[in-house]
Amino acid sequence: MDFRAEFGALFAMGLFGSVCATPYMLSLVASSGRNRAVGTRGLVIAHLGQSALFLAVAISVGIWAAHSVGLGAPFSGGFLNQAEGSFPIASALIVACVWGLVAAGVVIAGDVMLFASRLPQRGQDLASRIPLWRALLASVYGGVNEEIYARLFVFSVAAWLLAKTSTSAAAPTVLQLWLANAIAALIFAIGHLPLTKVAMGLNFVTVARALALNGIPGLIFGWLYWRYGLWASMIGHFVADLCIQSGGFLSRRVSASPALH
Repeated sequence: MDFRAEFGALFAMGLFGSVCATPYMLSLVASSGRNRAVGTRGLVIAHLGQSALFLAVAISVGIWAAHSVGLGAPFSGGFLNQAEGSFPIASALIVACVWGLVAAGVVIAGDVMLFASRLPQRGQDLASRIPLWRALLASVYGGVNEEIYARLFVFSVAAWLLAKTSTSAAAPTVLQLWLANAIAALIFAIGHLPLTKVAMGLNFVTVARALALNGIPGLIFGWLYWRYGLWASMIGHFVADLCIQSGGFLSRRVSASPALH
């Protein structure tokens, strides 16, 4: 698939993800109680316009960097050669779903054991006011857009830059790929701090929670991208977000049950 077709497919997917995230974004802004300088229409226009700009840059640079170092965008490499038996698409799909479940389990277990009891009540109240359907719809944004930004763009560019430090090989080494994965996971986790600030404020606990519970899954999604391609990291991330959002909703419903008080 040539660059224009690949770019167009990813850009369309990214815009769809941004649209899916819009109801969640509006609920978050409304529930936070913060004064808004613009109305709802202005927020939506700004959100979609910013997304279109970021997607255009991330996809263009990401495809170039990924192809330069042999990393797979979703419609290239082995995925296109599945008819030749060179790419076990069914097995890779199962792997992506399984690791998405593992990532969700890490987040849910880590939150329950380490952070939930120490979080401000403000964050729990805010989460309870956002309808489940909006949170689930926003999972499309997580699975598509965040993987374009963190894996296709950051991981690929980091791998390309690290490969340039090697004089013996054009492709990055395994160690360099793991380092690129760690860099992408860290930036992915840091990118969640603005949302954390809006939802519950920033302190040691909330920052540690955002970094740990996004950074560890980020390593998993990065490995999926490296091993199977962007489509696999998208699926894994999407599955993880669906489970996390559903689990959080069920947990709040159970804790609010009169029988438990």
